[in-house]
Amino acid sequence: MERDERTTWATPFIVEHNGRTQVVTNGHRVRSYDLKTGDLVWECGGQVENPIPSPVLQDNMIVCMTGYRGNAIYAIPLDATDDVTDTDVVAWKRDDARRTLRHRCCTRGSSTSQNPVKESCRRSMPPRAKF
Repeated sequence: MERDERTTWATPFIVEHNGRTQVVTNGHRVRSYDLKTGDLVWECGGQVENPIPSPVLQDNMIVCMTGYRGNAIYAIPLDATDDVTDTDVVAWKRDDARRTLRHRCCTRGSSTSQNPVKESCRRSMPPRAKF
């Protein structure tokens, strides 16, 4: 599939939701594609160039973040459609996230004293996000 994106370091995230398998890519725009058809399911602008972290799943939302040439973190519901840039569909976003966030920062189960990456993510998320 041809895309108007530069190559990034982020590994695509594959998730099944409501009977559809989505392939979520993190680039200058976060995009979700239908694995079966290759059709664009949703997309969201606002990331900066060359993101490194891969998308993760958190509470039926895809969390995508940048981590090299700027700061942005977005939570987008899996049932989004079309272009959700600057819409209320985006559950939350921040532009003051730490620049070197790793893709597993939103995992549950380990204490923050043993997981500084998780603590970094916790400080970047809005208060309503729970771990």
